[in-house]
Amino acid sequence: MVLQRDITPKRWQGAISGEELSDGEKREFVALSLLGYQVYTNVFEAFTFFQQMVEHAKHDISAQHNFRATRAWKALYTSLYRSVTAMANTACVVYCQKSPLGHSKRGEIRNYTPRGAINLLRGRGCLHVASFLESCEDRLKIRHQLDHYWLIWKAVGKGHFLIDAKYVEKAYVAIDPSELDINVNAIELAYQHILDTVHDFNDIYRDISVEGGAFDQYIESRGWVIVYDDYGPPHIWKETSARPSMRIGD
Repeated sequence: MVLQRDITPKRWQGAISGEELSDGEKREFVALSLLGYQVYTNVFEAFTFFQQMVEHAKHDISAQHNFRATRAWKALYTSLYRSVTAMANTACVVYCQKSPLGHSKRGEIRNYTPRGAINLLRGRGCLHVASFLESCEDRLKIRHQLDHYWLIWKAVGKGHFLIDAKYVEKAYVAIDPSELDINVNAIELAYQHILDTVHDFNDIYRDISVEGGAFDQYIESRGWVIVYDDYGPPHIWKETSARPSMRIGD
């Protein structure tokens, strides 16, 4: 695949004046490609950690299996967070023509958080994409609770992994065991969270990749042309075509 500014097939060449793309433009396109890689690889990571969680929860729970099941549980949500963050930054680049690198209130260089991306997209009128990302962010409450407040009460035994139903309350940490309501199946919930996130990603990718969609508009706004002479037919989908998708499991 060749990215250029005119119809002359010269790698990294530009279309209007024929000059080579600047280093900044090259970095922008490479960064966008790497964000897509992060979306996919971190979903795969999350599913791999999910399988480890299930495997360790199958055994008669020893301290070792309890620790490993819990570690895999936390790791899968960390990977899911990374994947959602990569998708959020992809949306910032494609829909808003924003660099995935910005500055925090303290002046630090950082990527957009999912919430930061949602706010940016809503401000630009991209409500449908913001809505998909908001659903993804809502599934990360377990990650937020574990990373920031360290504790969700759980009961792990042979074939089950149950957690306190009140984990969804931000900063909720139960001190008195009588306050607990440990009845949420964490294995079923984690699988559903991964699956639903993948479905939301597919909807975003569909909006990006249809002919005349967000990616086409992004490329046009940058004054670029993609020539597929060394790659094959364009990776562009019509509304009536089979849609690109991510899948997990059978």
